[in-house]
Amino acid sequence: MPSASRCATTVQLPDAGTSKLATGPIATWQRPTNENGNAFVRRYVGKGTDLSVHTTRQLRAIEHRINTTPRRILNWSNANDIYTAQIAPTS
Repeated sequence: MPSASRCATTVQLPDAGTSKLATGPIATWQRPTNENGNAFVRRYVGKGTDLSVHTTRQLRAIEHRINTTPRRILNWSNANDIYTAQIAPTS
């Protein structure tokens, strides 16, 4: 597997005064969190599926299942709990 430094480029963002690592369009190993998120969605909705065939209620149910699934990257917490913990102190 090629190293990220050879497959990715750094892009300067002039307005932000920072830079961003840009990965190649096919190099999925360079963005594992993104691909993991895509896999979560594909459990319920196939790749290339037209979402307009699903009702809002069905999409909300999928959203809820994804957001309440424990994740190793979140120390076995779920995205909903993390979000709530970050928002609650500011309310």
